[in-house]
Amino acid sequence: MATGSLWTSILEPLVMRRPFKWYELLLGLIVILGLYVIFRFEFNHALGLAMAVASAFLSSAFTVINSRLTVQHNHFLITFWEMVGACGAIALFFPLYIATLAEGGALQLSVSWGDVGALLVLALVCTVYAYSVSVELQKRLSAFTVNLTVNLEPIYGIILAIIIFREHEQLTAGFFWGTAIILSAVLIYPLFVRMERRRQLSVRKIQ
Repeated sequence: MATGSLWTSILEPLVMRRPFKWYELLLGLIVILGLYVIFRFEFNHALGLAMAVASAFLSSAFTVINSRLTVQHNHFLITFWEMVGACGAIALFFPLYIATLAEGGALQLSVSWGDVGALLVLALVCTVYAYSVSVELQKRLSAFTVNLTVNLEPIYGIILAIIIFREHEQLTAGFFWGTAIILSAVLIYPLFVRMERRRQLSVRKIQ
């Protein structure tokens, strides 16, 4: 997923028909560096990495397409049809999963009412509502900005693991260095945008 920002910096100009921005490409590469420092990827798993990069490419394309759809359609309508599509795709995948991957040829589900409540919160609040808001934000923010901030999710996950599971002893210096690199990319981006706007204003005044 670290390549998502880089893919977006390439795909968004093509789809939205605007010039490429060198600093978006640069920041995309910086984010990849930051996540590499945190996780120390094992590059001997070629197939897994290829599938992961392909997934990041499709995710970036999805965000760019959403950015264009928000211009014409309501964000709740977009979310509704995309969630229906996701649900339908998963339902169609279940028979294949049961036939090939499920242990004993059946789904092993044992959920309590507490699990159902937690799943409802995750589904309705953390997924549907949060996703609807992120789609609506694309009316004002570029797809690159959205994908750039998504790269903070691994950091959120690690911090929550520290709070909930007390796993702070597993942190290394690489986590802090990688976090600093990613945060620098996220925080520097608005500065590049402001510099570009000033340059455009200067050019207009000269013209």
